Amino acid sequence: MIKQEFFIEEQKVLTFFIENFDIEDSEPFIEQKDNLKFIESYKINSETENIDFDEITEGFLEIEHRKNPFADYSSNLKEFIVLDKKEFFNEYNDLYPEKRELFFKLSEFVKEWSNFDLGKSPFSLFNTLVFTPKRIKLKMKLNKNNQNNVDIFPNFDFYNTNEESFIIRAIFKFNDEIVYSILDKFLKNEQNFTLECKKEWNSLDIEVFEVSKIIFARYNCKFTRSISLNLSIKSKSINKEINIPKKNVKKTITLERTSDIENLIVGEKTNFSNLISQYHQEKKIKTKLATLKDFVFLGTDEKQKGLEKFENIIEMNFSELWIFDPYFIDINQGKDMIDSILTILSKNIDIKKNIVFESKQNITFENFKKGSNKLVELLNKHKEPINFKFYGTTEHFHDRFIFLVNKINIKGYIIGTSMNSFGENYSTLYKIPELFEWEVFSTLKNNLLKPENIEIDESL
Repeated sequence: MIKQEFFIEEQKVLTFFIENFDIEDSEPFIEQKDNLKFIESYKINSETENIDFDEITEGFLEIEHRKNPFADYSSNLKEFIVLDKKEFFNEYNDLYPEKRELFFKLSEFVKEWSNFDLGKSPFSLFNTLVFTPKRIKLKMKLNKNNQNNVDIFPNFDFYNTNEESFIIRAIFKFNDEIVYSILDKFLKNEQNFTLECKKEWNSLDIEVFEVSKIIFARYNCKFTRSISLNLSIKSKSINKEINIPKKNVKKTITLERTSDIENLIVGEKTNFSNLISQYHQEKKIKTKLATLKDFVFLGTDEKQKGLEKFENIIEMNFSELWIFDPYFIDINQGKDMIDSILTILSKNIDIKKNIVFESKQNITFENFKKGSNKLVELLNKHKEPINFKFYGTTEHFHDRFIFLVNKINIKGYIIGTSMNSFGENYSTLYKIPELFEWEVFSTLKNNLLKPENIEIDESL
C-alpha cells in the first residue's frame, strides 16, 4: 500500500492510499515547494490507519474518469468525505478570492506528484481517497486487414486472480449512436484476439468483467493512435514524517490494509442527501473554476495585481498584440502605469505590438513620446527594437480591448478602464466569448483604422 499526503504549511489537506502495489521497503519521501509539502510512504505490512470523515462514497472508475490518477488502469475508489470545506469555500461554495491563487498552486502540485486532478474534483479537498487499481491492461489497435475490426492485446501480468476466463463487452458507436455491440469470453492466457464489427463506427466503449465484477473500462476510444500509456504514479524517497492534528469531524474509521477495497466494513449509514447536494455543488464550482482565470476584479490600489495579470496574458504564443484604448497616451493620468505596461510589452520582442488610441487636441503623441523617451532608450539599449506601432484615430470609441492574434487563433479581453489607471480604483478585465472575438476585433480594426480616420501612424 502506498500512502500519499499533501500539506499546506503543517495542515494536511489531502490523502491518498493506493493498494495492489507491492513495493520493497523504502524510506519515506518528502517534497517541499514553498508552503506546500508532499509525503509518500510505503505500507508493506498489514497496518491500520485512522481516518476521520463525515460520509463515504465508493464506486468504480473507468480509465478516463476525472478522479482516476492511473493512465493504464481502471480502479475502485472509496472516498472518505469531510463536508466542512469552509477554509477554502464560502457559504455559496465559491472559492474565497484570497484563496484562489493558493488553490491553483496546490492543484498543480497535487497533479505533479500524484496525477490527481484536484481542479476537476475540488471538493475532494480534505478528503481521504483509497484507490484499488485493477492492474489489467488492454492494448487496442485497428486490425490491419479490416479497419472496422479491433485487435485486443490483454495483459494480466500484475493482476492476481484464479479465474481463467473473462467477459468482454464492446459497444461500437458512430457519432455517439450505438451501431453494434459484442459480448464475448476470452481466456487469461490469450495473447490477442479480434473484435469484429459489421458496421462503420468512430468510437468504442470497452468493459471487462471477472465473473460479474467489472475490472476494466474505457469509454469513447478514438483510434487516432494506439492506446498504450504508462502508469503515472510517481515514487521517490523522504526522510521524515509529519504529525498533523486531526480535523474535527463526526466519525472515525480504522482502515485495514486489504487485497480489495470492497472488504472495508463501514458501520455507519451514509446520508445520501448530503452526498447528492455536495455533488451538485462541486459541479457548479468546477464550472466556475474553469472560467475563473478569464476574469479579474481589482479593488483600489491593486495596480501590481493588474500588471501581473497583464503579463500573464502577454506571455501567450501569438504573433500580434492589439490594444484599443482611447486614453493610452495620456501620461498625465498615469505615466508610471504606462511605463510599466510598455516594459512588460517590450519583454516579448517577437510579437508585433499595435496600440490604437483616440486622437485628441489636448493629448498629443509628441508629449507621449517625450514622456516615454528615456524608457524607450533604456529598453532599446540592450535589446532589439521593441516593435511598437501607434495609431491615432479620429473615430470616437469608449470601451478598452486587448487582442492577441495569429493566423489561426485569437484571444480577446475587455478592460473596464484605461490602461493608465488599471488597478487604481475598482476595475475589471474579462475574456470575450470565443464566438464573438473575431467579430469584435475585425469591427474595431476595420472602422477605427479607416485611412480617412488615421491622424497618427508612428513607431517606437
